[in-house]
Amino acid sequence: MNRILRSHTARLGTALFVFLLWSTGPSVAQAYAPIDDLVDSVNQLLQSQQILNETLAHDLISTLQTIGTMVDQGNKAVATQLLTAFTQDVNALSGDLITPSAATQLAQKAAETQSGL
Repeated sequence: MNRILRSHTARLGTALFVFLLWSTGPSVAQAYAPIDDLVDSVNQLLQSQQILNETLAHDLISTLQTIGTMVDQGNKAVATQLLTAFTQDVNALSGDLITPSAATQLAQKAAETQSGL
């Protein structure tokens, strides 16, 4: 399990780095409903034990919050790239730390969100 988390920690760390790079200082985040829906889905899947690792769930939520911040700041290209990375991470973890049905659900919602940017 550590091997799986280690390989995705770098990608999630990159998302945080991009967030820090693009951040222009403190700002009031405006809720972006599709991102909020994805965060709610991650929380629900964790509660229903379809995401099998709490740390992973928190990392996914952190990535989604970064994406929401990028959208709020008008950085839709970065948000799109991060959503693609999010989807790749979820798909890579399917069957290991995320059930296949949960991975499919999150990937579909991420694709819908991405198409709406």
